[in-house]
Amino acid sequence: MIKYAELDNNNKVVNIIIATESYIASIPGKFVNGEQVENFDAVIGATYEEDSKKFIKEQPYPSWTLNEIGEWHAPVPRIVGDGLQMWDEDSLSWIALEEVNIEL
Repeated sequence: MIKYAELDNNNKVVNIIIATESYIASIPGKFVNGEQVENFDAVIGATYEEDSKKFIKEQPYPSWTLNEIGEWHAPVPRIVGDGLQMWDEDSLSWIALEEVNIEL
C-alpha cells in the first residue's frame, strides 16, 4: 500500500489515500505517489509544487512569509523555551499562554 495525495486542477490537496498502484490507476483524478516525493508531508489544503516536488501548506496568517524551503515563518521569531505561546495576528506578536491545572 502506498500513500497518495489527490490533487484538484490547481494542484491543491483534496484527499490523502492509502491504496495500491492498480487501484489509483483505475480511478479518475490526479495523484502524487508518496514514494516518489522526498519527505512526503501532504495535508488537505496544501499545494503541490511540481518543480520542487514539495507540498506547501496553507499560509497560517496574512503576515507570515514563505521561505526558500517552503516553510511559513512569523515576522517575529518565537522565543524558544519561553513556555506555551500562540501567534496574535492583531498585535503581530507571540502571546504567552497561561497553564491551568485541572484536578479531576
